[in-house]
Amino acid sequence: MSTIDRTSRSGREPITDVDSVEAAEGAIQAGGPGCYHVDEISAEPLPSRHTSRRWGTEIKRPDGVVTLDPDPWPDR
Repeated sequence: MSTIDRTSRSGREPITDVDSVEAAEGAIQAGGPGCYHVDEISAEPLPSRHTSRRWGTEIKRPDGVVTLDPDPWPDR
């Protein structure tokens, strides 16, 4: 199944589409500290029968360290 991950911050630009969560981590290095939302988007329906779902969050600390916090989906 082909999916992309979309990284965004509430009320802020840019929204970034990448091929993997790891690439999303690299994409937010240019952004400021804060909480970033990561959504998984698929051309085919996911187990929920929707084509998108929240993957989780990425938190970038002021020192530049990024922490991934995935949501607990049953198929992970």
